[in-house]
Amino acid sequence: AGLLPLLVLAVEPPEHVRVRLRRFADLIESLGVIGLFPLAVGVFGIYGQLLDKF
Repeated sequence: AGLLPLLVLAVEPPEHVRVRLRRFADLIESLGVIGLFPLAVGVFGIYGQLLDKF
């Protein structure tokens, strides 16, 4: 398991593969941000404040 990051750094894929991997990583990052936003709002108690207002 410790060798996997070194292997990833040692291998240099072709440009079209790097673009595809970068797009996939961007998609995963976007989904993570969208998924974490409600959690961050809940941690700071904004949901409770909104429920009290309405």
